[in-house]
Amino acid sequence: MRRRTLLLGVLGGSVGTASARSLDGWKEELKTTRLRLSNLTVVGADGDVEDNWGAEITNGVVRVSPDIRDGLDMSGHWLAPGFVDAGCRVGLFEVALEKGTRDDSEDNGFIQPTTRAYDGYNALSEVVPTVRANGITSIVVHPNINRLVPGLATAFTTVGSYRKDALIRVDSIFPETVGLCLALGRRGKGAGGPSSRMGIASELRGIFDEFKPTPPEEEGLFKKDKPVPVDDSLEGNIWRSIRDKSIPLLIWADRVDDIMMALELKEEHDIDVVLVSCAEGWMVAREIADAEVPILLGPTTVQPDSFEHLHARPDNPKLLYEAGVFFAFRSGYNHRSRTLPAMTALAVAHGLPWKAAIEALCRNAYDILRLKRLPMLLKEGYQADADVILCSGDPLLPSTRIERCWVGGREVDLRSKQTDLYHQYKERY
Repeated sequence: MRRRTLLLGVLGGSVGTASARSLDGWKEELKTTRLRLSNLTVVGADGDVEDNWGAEITNGVVRVSPDIRDGLDMSGHWLAPGFVDAGCRVGLFEVALEKGTRDDSEDNGFIQPTTRAYDGYNALSEVVPTVRANGITSIVVHPNINRLVPGLATAFTTVGSYRKDALIRVDSIFPETVGLCLALGRRGKGAGGPSSRMGIASELRGIFDEFKPTPPEEEGLFKKDKPVPVDDSLEGNIWRSIRDKSIPLLIWADRVDDIMMALELKEEHDIDVVLVSCAEGWMVAREIADAEVPILLGPTTVQPDSFEHLHARPDNPKLLYEAGVFFAFRSGYNHRSRTLPAMTALAVAHGLPWKAAIEALCRNAYDILRLKRLPMLLKEGYQADADVILCSGDPLLPSTRIERCWVGGREVDLRSKQTDLYHQYKERY
Protein backbone atom coordinates (compact mmCIF):
# COMPACT_ATOMS: atom_id res chain seq x y z
CA MET A 1 0.00 0.00 0.00
CA ARG A 2 2.89 2.32 0.83
CA ARG A 3 4.55 1.63 -2.55
CA ARG A 4 1.26 2.35 -4.32
CA THR A 5 0.91 5.67 -2.51
CA LEU A 6 4.46 6.65 -3.41
CA LEU A 7 3.92 5.70 -7.04
CA LEU A 8 0.83 7.87 -7.22
CA GLY A 9 2.82 10.72 -5.79
CA VAL A 10 5.49 10.34 -8.46
CA LEU A 11 3.12 9.96 -11.39
CA GLY A 12 0.44 12.39 -10.33
CA GLY A 13 2.65 15.49 -10.45
CA SER A 14 0.22 17.69 -8.55
CA VAL A 15 -0.65 15.01 -5.97
CA GLY A 16 1.23 14.91 -2.68
CA THR A 17 2.70 17.39 -0.26
CA ALA A 18 3.79 20.83 -1.37
CA SER A 19 7.33 21.28 -2.54
CA ALA A 20 9.80 22.51 0.06
CA ARG A 21 11.15 25.05 -2.39
CA SER A 22 10.39 28.71 -1.71
CA LEU A 23 8.46 30.93 -4.07
CA ASP A 24 11.77 32.34 -5.32
CA GLY A 25 12.82 28.79 -6.16
CA TRP A 26 9.89 28.45 -8.53
CA LYS A 27 10.73 31.61 -10.45
CA GLU A 28 12.12 30.93 -13.90
CA GLU A 29 15.83 31.68 -14.16
CA LEU A 30 16.18 32.92 -17.73
CA LYS A 31 19.89 32.26 -18.11
CA THR A 32 21.79 34.71 -20.28
CA THR A 33 24.37 32.36 -21.81
CA ARG A 34 26.25 32.16 -25.08
CA LEU A 35 26.21 28.70 -26.57
CA ARG A 36 27.45 27.35 -29.89
CA LEU A 37 26.37 23.91 -31.13
CA SER A 38 27.47 22.06 -34.26
CA ASN A 39 26.52 18.95 -36.26
CA LEU A 40 22.84 19.34 -35.46
CA THR A 41 19.79 18.31 -37.40
CA VAL A 42 17.81 21.55 -37.49
CA VAL A 43 14.08 21.58 -38.13
CA GLY A 44 12.20 24.83 -38.68
CA ALA A 45 8.62 25.65 -37.78
CA ASP A 46 7.71 25.16 -41.45
CA GLY A 47 8.88 21.53 -41.25
CA ASP A 48 12.02 21.94 -43.36
CA VAL A 49 14.97 19.86 -42.15
CA GLU A 50 18.71 20.41 -42.61
CA ASP A 51 21.50 18.12 -41.45
CA ASN A 52 24.90 19.16 -40.10
CA TRP A 53 23.92 22.71 -39.27
CA GLY A 54 25.04 24.70 -36.27
CA ALA A 55 23.33 27.04 -33.86
CA GLU A 56 24.34 30.01 -31.73
CA ILE A 57 22.08 30.96 -28.84
CA THR A 58 22.89 34.10 -26.89
CA ASN A 59 21.19 37.01 -25.14
CA GLY A 60 17.68 36.29 -26.35
CA VAL A 61 18.72 35.61 -29.94
CA VAL A 62 18.87 32.33 -31.85
CA ARG A 63 20.89 31.96 -35.04
CA VAL A 64 21.13 28.81 -37.17
CA SER A 65 23.57 28.36 -40.03
CA PRO A 66 25.47 25.64 -41.92
CA ASP A 67 28.63 27.71 -41.33
CA ILE A 68 28.70 27.20 -37.55
CA ARG A 69 31.14 24.30 -37.18
CA ASP A 70 33.22 25.18 -34.14
CA GLY A 71 30.61 24.53 -31.45
CA LEU A 72 29.91 21.64 -29.13
CA ASP A 73 29.49 18.49 -31.23
CA MET A 74 25.82 17.44 -31.03
CA SER A 75 25.79 14.64 -33.59
CA GLY A 76 22.48 12.76 -33.51
CA HIS A 77 20.66 15.60 -31.78
CA TRP A 78 17.91 17.78 -33.24
CA LEU A 79 17.21 21.44 -32.67
CA ALA A 80 13.49 22.06 -33.12
CA PRO A 81 11.00 24.88 -32.54
CA GLY A 82 9.13 24.90 -29.26
CA PHE A 83 5.71 23.25 -29.45
CA VAL A 84 2.45 25.19 -29.17
CA ASP A 85 -0.64 23.77 -27.49
CA ALA A 86 -3.37 25.70 -29.34
CA GLY A 87 -6.08 25.02 -26.76
CA CYS A 88 -5.88 23.79 -23.17
CA ARG A 89 -6.62 24.64 -19.53
CA VAL A 90 -3.08 24.56 -18.20
CA GLY A 91 -2.69 26.87 -15.23
CA LEU A 92 -6.41 27.10 -14.52
CA PHE A 93 -6.51 24.23 -12.03
CA GLU A 94 -4.24 21.79 -10.23
CA VAL A 95 -6.32 18.76 -9.25
CA ALA A 96 -9.48 18.01 -11.23
CA LEU A 97 -11.35 16.53 -8.28
CA GLU A 98 -10.39 19.30 -5.85
CA LYS A 99 -12.79 22.20 -6.43
CA GLY A 100 -10.66 24.53 -4.36
CA THR A 101 -7.96 24.45 -7.04
CA ARG A 102 -10.27 25.07 -10.02
CA ASP A 103 -10.41 28.44 -11.74
CA ASP A 104 -11.41 27.20 -15.19
CA SER A 105 -15.13 27.93 -15.01
CA GLU A 106 -17.37 30.66 -13.58
CA ASP A 107 -20.83 29.43 -12.58
CA ASN A 108 -22.65 32.69 -13.23
CA GLY A 109 -24.84 32.25 -16.27
CA PHE A 110 -24.45 30.72 -19.70
CA ILE A 111 -23.27 33.84 -21.56
CA GLN A 112 -20.04 35.22 -20.09
CA PRO A 113 -18.12 37.19 -22.73
CA THR A 114 -16.22 39.22 -20.11
CA THR A 115 -14.79 36.19 -18.25
CA ARG A 116 -11.08 35.95 -19.12
CA ALA A 117 -8.78 32.94 -18.87
CA TYR A 118 -6.05 35.54 -18.29
CA ASP A 119 -7.49 36.36 -14.85
CA GLY A 120 -7.50 32.72 -13.72
CA TYR A 121 -4.08 31.70 -15.01
CA ASN A 122 -1.50 30.68 -12.40
CA ALA A 123 1.98 30.95 -13.90
CA LEU A 124 3.39 29.02 -10.91
CA SER A 125 1.05 26.08 -11.35
CA GLU A 126 2.70 22.70 -10.80
CA VAL A 127 1.47 21.69 -14.24
CA VAL A 128 3.37 24.37 -16.19
CA PRO A 129 6.94 23.02 -15.72
CA THR A 130 5.70 19.50 -16.49
CA VAL A 131 4.25 20.73 -19.77
CA ARG A 132 7.43 22.68 -20.57
CA ALA A 133 9.59 19.60 -19.93
CA ASN A 134 7.74 17.95 -22.82
CA GLY A 135 8.79 20.68 -25.24
CA ILE A 136 5.68 22.89 -25.08
CA THR A 137 6.83 26.50 -24.87
CA SER A 138 3.55 28.29 -25.69
CA ILE A 139 -0.04 27.55 -24.71
CA VAL A 140 -3.44 28.93 -25.61
CA VAL A 141 -5.52 28.82 -22.43
CA HIS A 142 -9.32 28.94 -22.52
CA PRO A 143 -12.06 28.53 -19.91
CA ASN A 144 -13.83 25.22 -19.59
CA ILE A 145 -16.09 24.92 -22.66
CA ASN A 146 -19.21 24.01 -20.69
CA ARG A 147 -21.75 26.69 -21.69
CA LEU A 148 -22.79 28.74 -24.71
CA VAL A 149 -20.25 31.55 -24.17
CA PRO A 150 -17.69 30.54 -21.52
CA GLY A 151 -15.31 33.49 -21.97
CA LEU A 152 -12.10 34.75 -23.56
CA ALA A 153 -8.97 32.74 -24.38
CA THR A 154 -5.39 33.96 -23.79
CA ALA A 155 -1.95 32.87 -25.02
CA PHE A 156 1.05 32.42 -22.69
CA THR A 157 4.59 31.17 -22.77
CA THR A 158 5.38 28.41 -20.28
CA VAL A 159 7.86 30.60 -18.37
CA GLY A 160 7.41 33.51 -16.01
CA SER A 161 6.47 33.97 -12.37
CA TYR A 162 3.33 35.99 -13.11
CA ARG A 163 0.74 35.90 -15.84
CA LYS A 164 1.86 39.33 -17.07
CA ASP A 165 5.38 37.95 -17.59
CA ALA A 166 4.09 34.95 -19.52
CA LEU A 167 1.50 36.75 -21.68
CA ILE A 168 1.78 36.59 -25.48
CA ARG A 169 0.06 39.67 -26.84
CA VAL A 170 -2.04 39.94 -29.96
CA ASP A 171 -2.79 42.79 -32.36
CA SER A 172 -6.17 43.80 -30.96
CA ILE A 173 -7.85 46.36 -28.74
CA PHE A 174 -7.83 43.48 -26.23
CA PRO A 175 -4.14 42.44 -26.27
CA GLU A 176 -4.71 39.71 -23.66
CA THR A 177 -7.34 38.02 -25.81
CA VAL A 178 -6.87 35.65 -28.75
CA GLY A 179 -10.59 35.01 -29.20
CA LEU A 180 -14.01 34.62 -27.62
CA CYS A 181 -15.05 31.01 -26.98
CA LEU A 182 -18.50 29.79 -28.03
CA ALA A 183 -19.88 26.27 -27.81
CA LEU A 184 -22.33 24.54 -30.11
CA GLY A 185 -23.97 21.17 -29.54
CA ARG A 186 -24.11 19.51 -26.14
CA ARG A 187 -21.53 21.81 -24.58
CA GLY A 188 -23.57 24.87 -25.53
CA LYS A 189 -26.50 23.64 -23.46
CA GLY A 190 -24.73 23.88 -20.08
CA ALA A 191 -25.10 26.21 -17.08
CA GLY A 192 -28.84 26.72 -17.46
CA GLY A 193 -28.57 27.74 -21.10
CA PRO A 194 -30.59 26.56 -24.11
CA SER A 195 -31.83 22.97 -23.90
CA SER A 196 -31.59 22.24 -27.63
CA ARG A 197 -29.71 23.21 -30.77
CA MET A 198 -32.79 25.20 -31.78
CA GLY A 199 -32.44 27.22 -28.58
CA ILE A 200 -28.71 27.77 -29.22
CA ALA A 201 -29.43 29.12 -32.71
CA SER A 202 -32.13 31.41 -31.32
CA GLU A 203 -29.80 32.81 -28.62
CA LEU A 204 -27.08 33.50 -31.18
CA ARG A 205 -29.48 35.27 -33.52
CA GLY A 206 -30.50 37.50 -30.62
CA ILE A 207 -26.87 38.30 -29.75
CA PHE A 208 -25.91 39.24 -33.31
CA ASP A 209 -29.09 41.25 -33.71
CA GLU A 210 -28.32 43.23 -30.55
CA PHE A 211 -24.63 43.90 -31.19
CA LYS A 212 -23.91 45.43 -34.58
CA PRO A 213 -20.55 46.28 -36.20
CA THR A 214 -19.11 49.71 -35.52
CA PRO A 215 -20.97 52.13 -37.81
CA PRO A 216 -18.75 53.78 -40.45
CA GLU A 217 -17.79 57.42 -40.14
CA GLU A 218 -20.15 59.61 -42.17
CA GLU A 219 -18.83 62.52 -44.17
CA GLY A 220 -20.18 65.30 -46.35
CA LEU A 221 -23.40 67.27 -46.35
CA PHE A 222 -25.58 64.34 -45.35
CA LYS A 223 -23.78 63.56 -42.10
CA LYS A 224 -26.31 62.86 -39.36
CA ASP A 225 -26.54 65.31 -36.47
CA LYS A 226 -27.03 62.50 -33.94
CA PRO A 227 -24.59 59.57 -33.99
CA VAL A 228 -25.92 56.03 -33.87
CA PRO A 229 -25.96 54.95 -30.20
CA VAL A 230 -23.30 52.36 -29.37
CA ASP A 231 -23.13 50.09 -26.32
CA ASP A 232 -19.81 51.16 -24.77
CA SER A 233 -19.84 48.56 -21.99
CA LEU A 234 -17.09 45.93 -21.83
CA GLU A 235 -19.51 43.29 -23.09
CA GLY A 236 -20.62 45.57 -25.92
CA ASN A 237 -17.01 46.28 -26.92
CA ILE A 238 -16.19 42.57 -26.98
CA TRP A 239 -19.12 41.67 -29.22
CA ARG A 240 -18.44 44.67 -31.42
CA SER A 241 -14.81 43.50 -31.77
CA ILE A 242 -16.20 40.18 -33.00
CA ARG A 243 -18.42 41.97 -35.52
CA ASP A 244 -15.50 44.21 -36.61
CA LYS A 245 -13.18 41.18 -37.01
CA SER A 246 -10.75 42.52 -34.42
CA ILE A 247 -10.84 39.19 -32.60
CA PRO A 248 -12.12 35.83 -33.84
CA LEU A 249 -14.95 33.71 -32.50
CA LEU A 250 -13.55 30.35 -31.36
CA ILE A 251 -16.45 27.97 -31.97
CA TRP A 252 -16.42 24.50 -30.42
CA ALA A 253 -18.12 22.13 -32.85
CA ASP A 254 -17.69 18.36 -33.19
CA ARG A 255 -20.82 17.12 -34.97
CA VAL A 256 -21.21 17.83 -38.68
CA ASP A 257 -24.37 19.94 -38.29
CA ASP A 258 -22.65 22.06 -35.60
CA ILE A 259 -19.65 22.59 -37.86
CA MET A 260 -21.96 23.70 -40.67
CA MET A 261 -23.79 26.07 -38.29
CA ALA A 262 -20.44 27.69 -37.48
CA LEU A 263 -19.72 28.17 -41.18
CA GLU A 264 -23.18 29.68 -41.64
CA LEU A 265 -22.55 32.11 -38.77
CA LYS A 266 -19.37 33.28 -40.49
CA GLU A 267 -21.12 33.83 -43.81
CA GLU A 268 -24.31 35.39 -42.43
CA HIS A 269 -22.66 37.84 -40.03
CA ASP A 270 -19.31 38.41 -41.78
CA ILE A 271 -17.16 37.51 -38.77
CA ASP A 272 -13.85 35.70 -38.31
CA VAL A 273 -14.46 32.15 -37.13
CA VAL A 274 -12.00 29.54 -35.88
CA LEU A 275 -13.35 26.03 -35.34
CA VAL A 276 -12.32 24.20 -32.17
CA SER A 277 -12.10 20.41 -31.67
CA CYS A 278 -13.86 19.44 -34.95
CA ALA A 279 -13.89 15.65 -34.45
CA GLU A 280 -16.10 15.06 -37.49
CA GLY A 281 -14.42 17.71 -39.62
CA TRP A 282 -13.24 15.16 -42.20
CA MET A 283 -16.85 14.70 -43.33
CA VAL A 284 -17.14 18.36 -44.43
CA ALA A 285 -13.46 19.08 -45.05
CA ARG A 286 -14.11 20.58 -48.48
CA GLU A 287 -16.73 22.97 -47.08
CA ILE A 288 -14.37 24.08 -44.30
CA ALA A 289 -11.57 24.68 -46.78
CA ASP A 290 -13.83 26.61 -49.18
CA ALA A 291 -14.98 28.84 -46.30
CA GLU A 292 -11.31 29.45 -45.37
CA VAL A 293 -12.01 28.66 -41.73
CA PRO A 294 -9.00 27.39 -39.72
CA ILE A 295 -9.24 24.83 -36.93
CA LEU A 296 -7.72 24.41 -33.48
CA LEU A 297 -7.83 20.65 -33.92
CA GLY A 298 -7.97 18.07 -31.20
CA PRO A 299 -7.56 16.16 -29.13
CA THR A 300 -6.78 14.00 -32.15
CA THR A 301 -7.25 10.85 -30.07
CA VAL A 302 -11.01 11.43 -29.67
CA GLN A 303 -13.01 8.24 -30.12
CA PRO A 304 -16.52 7.62 -31.56
CA ASP A 305 -17.82 7.16 -28.02
CA SER A 306 -20.43 9.93 -27.92
CA PHE A 307 -23.44 11.00 -29.96
CA GLU A 308 -21.57 14.30 -30.39
CA HIS A 309 -18.89 12.61 -32.51
CA LEU A 310 -20.02 9.16 -33.61
CA HIS A 311 -18.01 9.58 -36.83
CA ALA A 312 -14.69 10.50 -35.22
CA ARG A 313 -11.71 8.73 -36.77
CA PRO A 314 -7.94 8.86 -36.20
CA ASP A 315 -7.08 10.01 -39.72
CA ASN A 316 -9.16 13.18 -39.35
CA PRO A 317 -6.00 15.41 -39.53
CA LYS A 318 -4.83 13.68 -42.69
CA LEU A 319 -8.17 14.11 -44.48
CA LEU A 320 -8.47 17.75 -43.42
CA TYR A 321 -4.93 18.43 -44.64
CA GLU A 322 -5.61 16.79 -48.00
CA ALA A 323 -8.67 19.03 -48.43
CA GLY A 324 -6.55 22.14 -47.81
CA VAL A 325 -7.78 22.99 -44.30
CA PHE A 326 -5.40 25.05 -42.15
CA PHE A 327 -5.14 23.80 -38.56
CA ALA A 328 -3.09 23.79 -35.37
CA PHE A 329 -3.07 21.03 -32.77
CA ARG A 330 -4.54 21.35 -29.28
CA SER A 331 -4.74 18.97 -26.32
CA GLY A 332 -7.96 20.38 -24.87
CA TYR A 333 -7.20 19.79 -21.20
CA ASN A 334 -4.76 20.52 -18.39
CA HIS A 335 -2.50 17.59 -17.46
CA ARG A 336 -3.07 16.07 -20.90
CA SER A 337 -1.25 18.97 -22.53
CA ARG A 338 2.10 17.25 -22.05
CA THR A 339 0.95 14.42 -24.34
CA LEU A 340 0.42 16.75 -27.31
CA PRO A 341 3.64 15.66 -29.10
CA ALA A 342 2.49 12.03 -28.83
CA MET A 343 -0.96 12.96 -30.21
CA THR A 344 0.80 14.65 -33.12
CA ALA A 345 2.90 11.55 -33.72
CA LEU A 346 -0.29 9.46 -33.86
CA ALA A 347 -1.65 11.81 -36.54
CA VAL A 348 1.53 11.12 -38.55
CA ALA A 349 1.05 7.39 -38.00
CA HIS A 350 -2.43 7.74 -39.52
CA GLY A 351 -1.23 9.45 -42.67
CA LEU A 352 -0.58 13.13 -41.92
CA PRO A 353 2.73 14.14 -43.55
CA TRP A 354 5.52 14.74 -41.02
CA LYS A 355 6.20 18.24 -42.34
CA ALA A 356 2.51 19.21 -42.01
CA ALA A 357 2.47 17.81 -38.45
CA ILE A 358 5.44 19.99 -37.45
CA GLU A 359 3.74 23.07 -38.89
CA ALA A 360 0.51 22.28 -37.01
CA LEU A 361 2.44 21.72 -33.78
CA CYS A 362 4.94 24.58 -34.00
CA ARG A 363 3.78 27.36 -36.32
CA ASN A 364 0.15 27.46 -37.43
CA ALA A 365 -1.30 28.71 -34.13
CA TYR A 366 0.77 31.89 -34.48
CA ASP A 367 -0.92 32.67 -37.79
CA ILE A 368 -4.44 31.56 -36.84
CA LEU A 369 -4.53 33.59 -33.61
CA ARG A 370 -2.33 36.54 -34.73
CA LEU A 371 0.17 35.99 -31.93
CA LYS A 372 2.93 38.60 -31.68
CA ARG A 373 5.70 36.03 -31.48
CA LEU A 374 8.07 34.59 -34.06
CA PRO A 375 8.48 30.82 -34.44
CA MET A 376 11.91 29.53 -35.49
CA LEU A 377 11.97 29.38 -39.27
CA LEU A 378 14.74 27.50 -40.99
CA LYS A 379 16.86 30.24 -42.50
CA GLU A 380 20.21 31.80 -41.87
CA GLY A 381 20.14 34.86 -39.67
CA TYR A 382 18.88 35.97 -36.31
CA GLN A 383 15.48 35.03 -34.91
CA ALA A 384 14.32 37.30 -32.12
CA ASP A 385 12.26 35.65 -29.36
CA ALA A 386 12.64 32.21 -30.92
CA ASP A 387 11.63 29.27 -28.72
CA VAL A 388 13.70 26.14 -29.37
CA ILE A 389 14.26 22.72 -27.85
CA LEU A 390 17.25 20.39 -28.05
CA CYS A 391 16.13 16.80 -28.55
CA SER A 392 17.94 13.47 -28.53
CA GLY A 393 16.31 12.65 -31.90
CA ASP A 394 13.23 13.24 -34.06
CA PRO A 395 10.96 15.43 -31.90
CA LEU A 396 7.87 13.36 -32.76
CA LEU A 397 9.32 9.98 -31.73
CA PRO A 398 8.07 8.77 -28.33
CA SER A 399 11.60 7.64 -27.39
CA THR A 400 13.04 11.14 -27.90
CA ARG A 401 14.09 13.09 -24.82
CA ILE A 402 13.86 16.87 -24.47
CA GLU A 403 17.32 17.69 -23.11
CA ARG A 404 17.40 21.49 -23.10
CA CYS A 405 14.91 24.28 -23.79
CA TRP A 406 15.17 27.97 -24.64
CA VAL A 407 12.31 30.46 -24.56
CA GLY A 408 13.02 33.81 -26.14
CA GLY A 409 16.56 32.55 -26.70
CA ARG A 410 17.18 32.15 -22.97
CA GLU A 411 17.58 28.74 -21.40
CA VAL A 412 14.91 27.62 -18.93
CA ASP A 413 14.84 24.90 -16.31
CA LEU A 414 13.31 21.54 -17.23
CA ARG A 415 12.86 20.51 -13.61
CA SER A 416 9.35 19.90 -12.33
CA LYS A 417 7.74 18.47 -9.25
CA GLN A 418 7.59 15.13 -11.04
CA THR A 419 11.34 15.04 -11.69
CA ASP A 420 12.03 16.15 -8.11
CA LEU A 421 9.88 13.35 -6.74
CA TYR A 422 11.51 10.87 -9.10
CA HIS A 423 15.00 11.71 -7.86
CA GLN A 424 13.84 11.85 -4.24
CA TYR A 425 12.38 8.34 -4.25
CA LYS A 426 15.08 6.96 -6.55
CA GLU A 427 17.60 7.85 -3.85
CA ARG A 428 15.44 6.30 -1.14
CA TYR A 429 14.37 3.11 -2.89
